[in-house]
Amino acid sequence: MDVLFATPGYWGLAGVLLIALELLLPGLYLIWIGVGALVVSLVLMWFPALSAIAQLLVFASAMMSTLGLGFLIQRRGGGRMQTRPINQELQGLIGQTLLVVSAFEAGRGRVRVADTTYAALCEQPLGCGEQVIVRGIEGGRLRVEPKEDVESSRGLERH
Repeated sequence: MDVLFATPGYWGLAGVLLIALELLLPGLYLIWIGVGALVVSLVLMWFPALSAIAQLLVFASAMMSTLGLGFLIQRRGGGRMQTRPINQELQGLIGQTLLVVSAFEAGRGRVRVADTTYAALCEQPLGCGEQVIVRGIEGGRLRVEPKEDVESSRGLERH
């Protein structure tokens, strides 16, 4: 076991391997542990007579310091990736104008959202190609209104 702690090369190799493993299995943890191992390698170059216990203590403190730095960096820059709560993508569609792709019969039809379609509900009959505005969510379906009705009601409010 003392052979592992005799040269800085083992710590350096461990650090490089952990950083490389981070590239294969991204998770933002291994890179900081690898940087901690590289720090021990540098310290061992300056103090070659450092005991195994001292090396492990340096590794533990360097690893914890770099992990803390990593969390700080992640919190400042990468924490804003998700804009909507999980499983709430339908809520984000409220107010959007969509296109009818399946005629509404008995109050039900389908509308296009990007590259997919969603089930929708409307009190009025609608044909393919008409534009609708999403007003709410009802039982996992979009509640829509024809766009012309919304625009005409706004016109009446202005006069």
